[in-house]
This record gives sequence, structure tokens and C-alpha cells, in this order.
Amino acid sequence: MDKSKRYKIILSVITLIFLSVAIANFILVTFVHRPSTDDCLWTAEKGKEGMRISNIVPGGVTDKAGIQEGDILLKIDGKSFKSPHKAQRYINQLQQNQIARYTIQRGDKIFEVNVLIKKHTNRVSLVMSIVGFVFLIVGYVVIISNPLQYSTRIYFYFSFVFFLVLLFNSTSTMAGVFTYIAIAIQRISVVLWGPVVLHFFMTFSKRPSILSKHPRLIYLFYLPSIVVFTYVIFINPAWQYLMNIVVAGYFSVAIYFSSVSYRQIKDEKQRKPLRIVAWGSTLGLIPLGILVFLPDFLTKLIGITGVVVLLSMMVLVPISFGYAIMRYGLMDIGIIIKKSLIYSLVTGIFIVLYIVLVVGLGGVLAQKMGVQSQIVNLLFIGIVALAFNPAKERVQRFVDAKFYRQRYNYQKALLELSQELPTLINLDEILAKVLSTLKETLHIEKIAINVLEEGKKIFRTYSQTGIPVGCNCDFMENPAGLTGFIARQKCCQTFYRIDEDMELQKIAPEDLEKIKRAGLVLTIPMFYRQRLTGLIHLGPKLSDEIYSQEDMDLLTTVAGQTAIAIANARLHLEELRRQKLENELKLARQIQQDLLPKTDPKIPGLEVVGRSIPATEVGGDYFDYVQRHNRQLLVFVGDVSGKGMPAALYMSKVQGMIQIASSLFQTPKEILIEVNRKIYEGIERKSFITMLAVLFDLERRQAIVCRAGHNPMFLKKSKQNQIELIQSRGIGLGLEKGEIFKRQIEEVTFPLIPGDYFILYSDGLTEAMNANRELFGEDRVREIISGNNYSSATEL
Repeated sequence: MDKSKRYKIILSVITLIFLSVAIANFILVTFVHRPSTDDCLWTAEKGKEGMRISNIVPGGVTDKAGIQEGDILLKIDGKSFKSPHKAQRYINQLQQNQIARYTIQRGDKIFEVNVLIKKHTNRVSLVMSIVGFVFLIVGYVVIISNPLQYSTRIYFYFSFVFFLVLLFNSTSTMAGVFTYIAIAIQRISVVLWGPVVLHFFMTFSKRPSILSKHPRLIYLFYLPSIVVFTYVIFINPAWQYLMNIVVAGYFSVAIYFSSVSYRQIKDEKQRKPLRIVAWGSTLGLIPLGILVFLPDFLTKLIGITGVVVLLSMMVLVPISFGYAIMRYGLMDIGIIIKKSLIYSLVTGIFIVLYIVLVVGLGGVLAQKMGVQSQIVNLLFIGIVALAFNPAKERVQRFVDAKFYRQRYNYQKALLELSQELPTLINLDEILAKVLSTLKETLHIEKIAINVLEEGKKIFRTYSQTGIPVGCNCDFMENPAGLTGFIARQKCCQTFYRIDEDMELQKIAPEDLEKIKRAGLVLTIPMFYRQRLTGLIHLGPKLSDEIYSQEDMDLLTTVAGQTAIAIANARLHLEELRRQKLENELKLARQIQQDLLPKTDPKIPGLEVVGRSIPATEVGGDYFDYVQRHNRQLLVFVGDVSGKGMPAALYMSKVQGMIQIASSLFQTPKEILIEVNRKIYEGIERKSFITMLAVLFDLERRQAIVCRAGHNPMFLKKSKQNQIELIQSRGIGLGLEKGEIFKRQIEEVTFPLIPGDYFILYSDGLTEAMNANRELFGEDRVREIISGNNYSSATEL
């Protein structure tokens, strides 16, 4: 599972949990445990006993009871209360139209009156809850569309905290575990409210240079809020006004940074969305601030209906910020509309199911079988959990096909490309197909495709289009560079805000400069077996639409298929090379075998046997016979340094030289001197040839041995049962032009005695290995030669 999907799951689970708690609290406060009212406002008297009564609604229950503005409420049903909150909590426990006995002080007079308690829906709380839901919806759509972008995550936190503050502005006054949980959420959200707003504004705006260099310092701004709120909540609750001052301070600093950023931006195109943010924030937050600091004054001035209207204007805040984020290139407004449509349809389907199952079927089961409604609710939750994703996917396909035909078509084309790629086996064809499909379907001018070169640490540009002349899109395999950053992220990366995004500043400056010069805005990684093997770079769309998370998810699939196709193409190419080399080696081996003697010479008084079995397909070992007449035979055994085709080619060249030199010169020494002179002119300096030449002269009954750096020769004297190792001086052919070779090489003469054996061999014999990688060695050769009295050379 990639990082993006992991983020989506985590954020969705967190959102669902808090949303469930918020909805439960909303239902409890609004419908189940509706607050009681006596149509007036209570205010705590600092340093005095009781609460001052104000804002009496004309014709309301308090007015009808004869209570006047400025009266002091001392007791309710004989009970004293230290704060309006506790008094409100008490009357909330009373039923609709129940009578409460108020003890009133008016001047020096104290008296009791009966007040009819009413239940009401808190319209202010209701509006704030609705606005809170809007914050959550916009924030959730933003984060799900692009969960890895830093700014979208901060906006989600911003919206999420606003959602908690507004949804939990009222909590159930009934005692219980859930109420305490709701109160805890309310207090924590209020603590985070100001710092998160400031954090978001400083991310969204031009930040101080010190925060650009040390981004984590921004979390120090959370400390004042935590300290003050901890003090007020746990030590001195009477200082509630401090909390309002702290929140106002954070909001003021946030607005300051936003205004500074706005003034520093000269481009009118970039200023336009910021103006919308400014107006949205002003119209949405200022009424909230007035209500927080001057609730009595505002209520008296415009009434409760006016307060509700003003609070409803807070919805402009998430809408304006959502629009600004889109304008900053973080997501596509079409995705918001589409996702909203999809989730609305899915939600509508499940609402209908809920009505059918819970209300309809649940009622029938309850009447006929006595099944409790809780069981039906649990059943419905199980159905939703199992069916939500399949239903969402079906609805998404329907919406794409009906309302987003162009997007649907290009997504379909990219999916078809990902299915076609595995059938291609040529690297150039694969990259050309990917490039042309992306260009045509997404309408992009600038595309560059990097592929990691085998055996090298560079991502070379194999295919590109629209990249400005002189722009180099090659990237080194560097942990501090783009490739290292992408390898760690394991997901797509956008570069719309390349100079402002803190995460992107971790990339090496030279790589960022390449991206800017080439005009690239999106990089999609190609992974094969968990290793980064390539990059697909894209420029902006010609339509000026930005790449949505849906685009990136689809492009990631294409990139994955491309990586597999490239790996298969390389394997196919390697197989072709291997087959070609194998065929060449087979041919070379056949040629080599044809060059070696087909039969052993038949000379009266001399038995000669020769064998050559190459260690690889083609070896550099060599032997040959040159028979001058019936009484003289030249035997050559050689070894070219190295193995394979080069060794075989040098061997064939040497064979021809020996044949010619043997007809021109008499002794083995003269022949080898001439061959050395010739071969030195045409051999690579790192190569050389060892050679052992023996002239068997039956007329003179002698063998003349000359060794040019080759393995020693074994001479077995049968009569004495002795084995002699012949190691005459000499250096290899091709190592030196001539003078040193002449001085070093020598001839040694031995008598030809019946029954004696001359064993000539190459290092292929002594360096042969068994399954345990043990060398055969000269000792084993000597052992075999001396171990038995062989009757013939063939038997040996």
C-alpha cells in the first residue's frame, strides 16, 4: 500500500470517528436533551452572590412572572449556583412547562416567583453546527484529493479544528461518560484553535525566513495557547476572558501575516484569490469575534435572529479558503464538484436504505418479532461498512460516464495503455507509446522520461518532447536529490509551489533548478521490485487545469506498468544478445575445431596423440602438427591469454603464422622468434600467447624443445621409471618486440629413447576444477603419468 492510500485510510478513519461523536452530540443537544429557557439572560455578578437578569424577552415567561431587568437571581428551587453554567445545567433537567421557583432580589427586597420553564432549540448552536459540517466537508474533500501535499494537510487540520470548535460549542448538560468526552474534545479543540489558524495562515502566506529555514519552529507558537488554557481550565476558571484574548491574538497575527504576504505579491493573478480569502475571512470571522467578546451587546442590538444570520456568514471562510487552495494549484475544482456529487448520491442511497431497513423493516420486526431497534441499527451499520466502497465505485463510474465524459475518456485511454504496455518488448517503442499517449490524452506539451541506466547511477532522458533547448533533464541517483526524494516518498510529486513548499526545499538546489528551467510540474516514479528505475516528468496541461489526485493515481498505475514493460524489454534484449553470442560462439567453436588437426600423424617409430577440449564455448588453447617428411615432426602446444572469442581469433592467427614460419625456418627457436616478431605487431598489449614447440627428429634420434613462457613439459623415462619436468627459459609471444625475446628463449635437446613419453599440455589441464573447486594441479598429472606402465600414448 502506497503512502497516499495509507494517509487516506488514516484520515478517513479519524474523520469518521470524530464525525460520529459530533453527530451524536448534535442530536443530544438539539433533539434529545434540548436546553431549557426562561426567555432571559443570566450574568454572573463578580464578587457578589447571585446572577443579574438581563435581555428579558417581552411577553416571555420571565416577563410574565413579573421579573424586571437588573433583578438578581439568588436561588432556583431553593438552590444557589456559583455560575450561570451550573444554573443552566440544573434547569435543563426540568421538563417542558414545569414550574421553577425563583428567589429574586430587587434592591433590598427579596421575594419568590414561579417561572414556567420551556424547552427550545438553540438556533445559534444549530447554525454553528451546520457551518462546522461545511468546514469538515470542504477540508475532507481537499485532503482526500491530495493527501500528501503539505498545504492541503494543514488546511485539513485548520478545517477539522474549526469543525470541532463549532460542533462542540454546546454539549449535553446531562451527566454521563459521553458528555465528559464531548467536553474534553471541546476544550482540546479550543486550545488548538488559535495556533492551527496561525499555522495555516503562515503556510498559506509568505512566512518569515527563519521559519523557511527551520519549519519546525512554528510548533513553538502552540505553547502560549496550551499554557494559558491549561491555567484557565484547571487552576483559575474565573479568568475565562484570557482564553478569548489568546484566540484573538492568534487570529490577529494570522491576519497580519496574510496582509504582509498580500502586499509583497505584485502579480495581480496571484493577488486575486488572496483578496477572496481576505473578504471571506473578514465577513466570516469578524461577526464571530464580536459575538465572543460582546455577546450581550450584539444580542441586544440585532436580536437572536440577527446573531443567527451573522454566524451563518462563517460558511464563507471554508468556501473562500477552498477556492484559494484551488487557485494555488493544489487541486482541481472539478474534483470537488465530482466528489461532492458522488458522495451525495451514495449518501442518498444509504438514507433511502436506512428508511427502508430501520424505519420500515425495523418497525415490522419490532411489532411481529419483538426485535429491538438497536439490533436493526447494528445490521444497517454492517451493511453500510460492506457495501459503501462497491457502491461508491459504481456511482463514480456512472458520474464519470455521464457528466465527465472528457475525463472519463482520457482515463479510459490511460487504462488501455497500461494494458497494452506488457505486450511491447522494444524499449524505444514502449517509451514512444507512453509519451504519445500522455501527450494526446492529457494535452501536455512538455514530457520527459528518465530511465535508470544499467550499471550506472544516472537517470538518463530516453524520450522527451517540448522541453526547451539546452535544458538537461538527466538526474543522478542521489539520496539528497530528486531521485532520492521520490524514492523515499514512493509517490507522485507536484511542483506548482516549488519555491514555497517546505518539503521540496529538501531536494538538491541543482535538481530543483532543472525542474524550473524545463517547466515541469509533476513527476511520477517508476518502481520495479521496490526499486526506483525511472521517472516520468510532465509539464502543465494546456487547459491550465492542475493534476488532481485521481490523475496522479492513474498515472502511477501507468508508470508501474511502464516500469514492468521496460524491465521485460531489457530482459528480452539481453536474451537476444545472449542467443546471438551463443550462436557466434558455437560458430567460432566449430571454426576452432576445424583448425585443429583432424587426425594424429602416422610416423613409423613415433606415436602421437592430441586432444583439445575447451573450458568455455571457445577457448584459447591450441595444438598443431607440422610434418616435414616421414622422419621429422613439429608439435606445437599454445595458450592465448583469456578465453572466448578473442582468444580463439588470436589462436587462428598464430596457427597461420606457425604454418608459414615452419616452412621457412628449421629449428623451433627460429620459428618462435619469427612468430613473436609478427604477432607483436598485431596483438593487444594486455594479451600474450604462451607456446611450447618440440621438433621430433627421427633421423638424428633427438627431440629439440623450445618453450616461450608455456607450462613445463613432462618427460617420462620408462626404463629408469623417472619423470623429468622440462623448464627451459623463455617469455610469452607478443610481450616484447624481439631482442629480449631472443636473449631469453633457449632450446633443449633430448635423445629419443624407445618407451619414453613426452607430455605437452596447457594450463587448462592443471587448472581444471572438480565440484569442490579443487585444482587438478601438476602433482596429479605427475601421479597419473608415473602410476602405471602404459602400453601406448593413446592409453595414457
